[in-house]
Amino acid sequence: MPIDIAGMAAEARAEYIAVGARYGSEDTLAQADATLQALAVHGWALVPHGFAAEDATELADARQGLLDGGVERAGATAAKSGQRAGYRKVQLTGKDVRATARGVLLGTRGVLVKRPAADARAAVAGIDVALGQTASAGASPTKLVEQLTLLRTTLAEPVTKAAAEVRGGAAAVAALDAVIQALSTTTRPAKRGTPEQTELLNIYDGIVVEKARLARQAARAAARKSGTPALAAAFSLEALAGGRTAAPPAAPPAGPPPPAPPASWRRPAVGQVRESTCGARRRRPCLTRGGKWPSGRMYGHPRFDRTHPRFDGAHPQFDRAHPRFDRAHPRFDRAHPRFDRTHPRFDRTHPRFDRTRPRFDRTHPRFDRTRPRFDRTRPRFDRTRPQLDRTRPPTARTLTL
Repeated sequence: MPIDIAGMAAEARAEYIAVGARYGSEDTLAQADATLQALAVHGWALVPHGFAAEDATELADARQGLLDGGVERAGATAAKSGQRAGYRKVQLTGKDVRATARGVLLGTRGVLVKRPAADARAAVAGIDVALGQTASAGASPTKLVEQLTLLRTTLAEPVTKAAAEVRGGAAAVAALDAVIQALSTTTRPAKRGTPEQTELLNIYDGIVVEKARLARQAARAAARKSGTPALAAAFSLEALAGGRTAAPPAAPPAGPPPPAPPASWRRPAVGQVRESTCGARRRRPCLTRGGKWPSGRMYGHPRFDRTHPRFDGAHPQFDRAHPRFDRAHPRFDRAHPRFDRTHPRFDRTHPRFDRTRPRFDRTHPRFDRTRPRFDRTRPRFDRTRPQLDRTRPPTARTLTL
């Protein structure tokens, strides 16, 4: 007996859809088969533990619903695919006919443009308008119908029709009539997807998952009571997990162990002295620990020591209950006078904001770069002065007490 989905409570439908959307129908179908096979052998043992025969019947009905719903969704998908293919074919035919009509009009224009008559000039102007507005329609069927109609109207003009008679004008008009009629009567297919069928399958998926979990729970209780772990194993939910099992750890490769890295790659022990690239720059050995740490070294520096108190999450600085995190403190009060934008210090008309004041006058002598104080040739700027000679021995200084 099929499950009455229409008579199901809205809350139950929503719950089944939410659960079923997380699993694929192939996995739930495999789980239903596995659970039904286990019920055929151990179903009698689960009845005292909460899994009745009605639950098994509902599980079988949900499994059949999955099979029927899959076939129905496949049929709906195929029908929509056929509609889209037919509609696309009509559109491509319309674009081909449009290209033919434009070619006929282009050839006709080459003949009419040589005639000095006024009606020929008017026909050429109409052809130019039609050619300019029918270059492309994109994916819009409405715009394509409008373009085809404009081409049909232009080809039906007496002067244009007479000149296009020997260039396939009559055949182009007949093709335009046929494709305009086809596009007008063809309904644009609906969007991709089958939401109704998918929702139905999600409900069946949710029912299967619920019954499989209920059967596993009852099997565990029965296995504990009877002391038969195989009973609980028969109702496992491996299919819902995709049948994936943990891969065994890879065996270590056979053969001799890999060679040890060079000494320059290994970190020296605490206090060990070695020559390194930073030592080549400084012409002195680097101390890993216990001496002055070179600025070029990073890892191993005490500031990366995670045991330092500054990394202690229980430190008072991480206490969110500290008063400095209290949003009720007056310093967070936006009504405080210091947030008052009407205060005189925010008054842009104050004299201190007046850019015309003498202090902002760039013509003032203090801004004159030709003044002696800016003369870079003065002795004070001479870097060769004895006072700046770094090679001089330090001057002895006498401390007077």
